[in-house]
Amino acid sequence: MALGEGLFEAFTSESVITTTLYLLRSGYTREQKNKLIFNLNEKLTQLACTNHLIKTASLKEPSDFEDALLYEIAAANGMDYFITSNTKDFKKIQLPGIPVITASQFAKLISQGL
Repeated sequence: MALGEGLFEAFTSESVITTTLYLLRSGYTREQKNKLIFNLNEKLTQLACTNHLIKTASLKEPSDFEDALLYEIAAANGMDYFITSNTKDFKKIQLPGIPVITASQFAKLISQGL
């Protein structure tokens, strides 16, 4: 299962793109980074962050603000799942309508036809 095969749509926030570029700052040429970001951008839909979502996330007093903000962005945009490698940080902020799962759990759901 690979992103871009048409089995599912993937979304992220604009901050993930800038963080990815930051992490790629060494070891890649500018052209390589641009190609990677272009390809990523072709496969992911960017979801916007708003002042309201920042406020909502901060009011939840999360252990990790960035995680809470990304989750609020997902919730505001009606996502079916929130996929992360760190599910424990979402225990206190998780909403009933958007399960927090790992990539392995999502792959299992996909293989079962959701």
